[in-house]
Amino acid sequence: MTDTKVPLISYLLGNFSRLAYFDNDTFLPKVINDINIPSFKTQLNAIKKVKLNDIFKENLTHRSEITNKINDINYSDNQPEFNHRQLENVQYVCISTSNYSSVYIVAIKDINAIFICCRGTYSPKSAVSWAKVRSSAPFETCDDQADGYMLGIFKIIAEIFYTILEAITFLSTQFLKSDDYKIFATGHSLGGAASFIFSFLFLKYKPTNKIGCVTFGAPRVLNGPSIEKLNEFIKEERLMFKRYVTNGDFLANLPPLYKHLPKSITYYHPDEYDATLNKSAVFCRYINKNTKKLKCNLRKTRKTRPNLKYHSNYIGISFKNASHGKTDFSKEIKRNEYYETICRIIVGGNNHDFSVSFFNLEDVKRRKQSVYDKIKTKFKKEFKIDYKHNDVFMNEHVFKNIINSGYTTDDPKELNPLHFDKLVKIKRGRPREELYCL
Repeated sequence: MTDTKVPLISYLLGNFSRLAYFDNDTFLPKVINDINIPSFKTQLNAIKKVKLNDIFKENLTHRSEITNKINDINYSDNQPEFNHRQLENVQYVCISTSNYSSVYIVAIKDINAIFICCRGTYSPKSAVSWAKVRSSAPFETCDDQADGYMLGIFKIIAEIFYTILEAITFLSTQFLKSDDYKIFATGHSLGGAASFIFSFLFLKYKPTNKIGCVTFGAPRVLNGPSIEKLNEFIKEERLMFKRYVTNGDFLANLPPLYKHLPKSITYYHPDEYDATLNKSAVFCRYINKNTKKLKCNLRKTRKTRPNLKYHSNYIGISFKNASHGKTDFSKEIKRNEYYETICRIIVGGNNHDFSVSFFNLEDVKRRKQSVYDKIKTKFKKEFKIDYKHNDVFMNEHVFKNIINSGYTTDDPKELNPLHFDKLVKIKRGRPREELYCL
């Protein structure tokens, strides 16, 4: 039996989904070393040449050889040396908050593409974002629409949605210096769900947008009316989408699908709602440790007994212990004295020192709390679901001011701070459109 053909972009995004679990002191070296594996690097140029609508037609070759090297790099503390000039090919922005860490927005010149890489479940708190009771049923954010989301994941993406867009604009104009680039979103587990919701909002936000999205072991996060709209984006080829599931990964089947219930109150994957989109779902066998062979189909095959180990291997890339690293992932960015959400932005690569900045995320939301409200919130120690107030005051000027007002460092030990000494002051302009009724 020979290896199943894997689209080149799916494999690259699978690796980015794994790399998103690393923190800033190791993320960039691993990205550089992975994409510079000779047999991999020569193939990546095809992503630049092929049209986005045909992105899944380009298949990876030498998968086993590349996978062995990637897994060695990803699980080794001793990184292979790389020429510092290779940093000129990559620049990234990392966005982390008191609610979620992290989203890496990565630009690669050789490919002329930008990748939004969302971190998967990395702490008990992050797991609660989709396991909490309020996420057990879709939440309709707008009174005039039936669109429903898994509230916990909708919140963590919506509150930094425009910040991510500004990071994309920054990387495309200042680094790629191009307006003709491809954009992709990806993630594993929670990260896949987050990238899926981001892609949906991205396409709803602007009718001319196009994006590629590939998820790995992601749970269901949109209800019937939302999936129906998203499926239209797939059919219109505005969304180039695939979801990968390793047979036996029960987390990809959560929350349960209740077909007998009204479509507005149950979650779906795209292919479950519309059978004509069955090619968007790819089901793979667990990689055999001895043969290293990969077998995938565009449909479910024989049943595999559920086991958590199946969540840790996707198309050969190992996610084993992905959430365990040198950083204590159980701790997000510290809140301020009023228990408000703080956001950290790190910019790295492009042969420059890293810049690190902190700002109060509430300052770019429409809601402005009084001192009385802040003190009351502080003493109650309650976390309010502020889903209707995303970062509408984030714009190009604000974003550049934030990254230019932070401190610079080339010390890896300073690249994952959870505490802040000062916050960048935000000067508000005109607000952008709220996301909950897009």
